[in-house]
Formats: sequence, structure tokens, C-alpha cells
Amino acid sequence: MSGMSATKISGLILIIGAVLMVLATLFRPGSYLIDLDFSSDARLVDAITTFVDNALITHLTSLFGAAGMLMMLFGFFSIRQVVGFRTASDAFIRFGILLATFGLTLLALNQGLNHMTVHYMTHGAD
Repeated sequence: MSGMSATKISGLILIIGAVLMVLATLFRPGSYLIDLDFSSDARLVDAITTFVDNALITHLTSLFGAAGMLMMLFGFFSIRQVVGFRTASDAFIRFGILLATFGLTLLALNQGLNHMTVHYMTHGAD
């Protein structure tokens, strides 16, 4: 492990984060693999019912999805450090990483809201 450079470790973390995020999205209740009767056109009550019926899977996919997103952000910021500051392409890369940071932060908050909604519905306010 001491022979690996920081950029290789950052790249591995980025890959692992992307894989975690994709797997969490695939296995999220109401998604492609779990509870196929759920459609994206369903009402909010149906979506929450699906999440609560598969509470353990919802908790796990929310936590792993948020962890994957944070790992991806670490990898993106490692790329940002390597990029120079003199050309237009460098500016576009930095802008894209800024937009990805904003989007992944909102997705992580969404995962947290799913987690807390299921927790509240199964355990109450206490």
C-alpha cells in the first residue's frame, strides 16, 4: 500500500464510490430490481409504502448510496487538484466538478430523507 500514489488511491476510491452508488440505485425499493410493481408515476403514498415495506433494504441502500456519493466527491476533488488553471478546458473541468458536487450533495440529502422517512414510519417520532 505504501507503493501506491495518492492519485491511484483517489482513482480507486472514485471507482468504488461509483460502483456503490450504482448498486444502491439498482437495489433501492421501487427501482429496477426490488418491488417491480412500483412505477415512477406512483403517488407519494405508494412510494413511501414501498420504502416502508422494504425498510431494511431502504436503510442499506440509502447508507451505501450516500457513502458512494461521498467517495465520488473525494475522487472528483482529487481530479480538481491535478487540473491546471490556465486553459479553457481546465475551467470547464472545474465547472463540471462544481456542478457534480452540487448534484451529488442533493442526491445524498435525498438518500438521507428516504432513510429518515422510513425510520419515522417504522419507529415513530421517538
